[in-house]
Amino acid sequence: MRQQYAWRSMVLNGFLAFVATLVVLQMVRIQVSAEAVQFRDQANAFAGEYKTYYPERGEIYDRNGHLLAGNKTVYEVGVNLNAIRDPHSIAMAVSVNLGKSYDEIYSEILNPPAGLSYLVLDNHASSEAVNYLKELKKELNESDNPTPSLAGLEFSPRLARSYPEDSLASNVLGFVNLEGRGYFGVEEKYNDLLAGNPVQVWVPSDPNRAVEIPRI
Repeated sequence: MRQQYAWRSMVLNGFLAFVATLVVLQMVRIQVSAEAVQFRDQANAFAGEYKTYYPERGEIYDRNGHLLAGNKTVYEVGVNLNAIRDPHSIAMAVSVNLGKSYDEIYSEILNPPAGLSYLVLDNHASSEAVNYLKELKKELNESDNPTPSLAGLEFSPRLARSYPEDSLASNVLGFVNLEGRGYFGVEEKYNDLLAGNPVQVWVPSDPNRAVEIPRI
């Protein structure tokens, strides 16, 4: 009886070893096959993308160290038309907090240009107004009721030029337009120096490799 069990164990062990060998051989074959090269190329194509980063515009101080021209964070506020659920609530929230016309916003959301999936509502919203909208959106998302809802409302931060002293020395400083180009005065004369050089870098899609993104 013991000899019979030993024989069965040997057969089973041999079968498992044979299967394990086949698995290893199959793995090796897949790794060196022509299809593997195609899969690696596809993986590399979706591993990240090249993005252009623009440095923060240089600040301007007077000789006593007082800031005359700096930068502040503003937001582009828009709606993802594919994710929107309650156009009325979005139009109402944007009109109240960003000073826009409710009728115009509501009409634009319901009748967007053909083929458009993202609609810009404001490209220069203040941080205070956007923070309130973010909190309101979060509260509505956590509620059990499907409406009101701000689903689809999105925010994209960017830097804009600010002048802490308002119009002081404005004829000497000049100004910067929404595209970041300086006009008149110091802003125009030293535009290239203040704007800096944009850098194009490879940005990995893997969040674990975020530390590889260089600081501009």
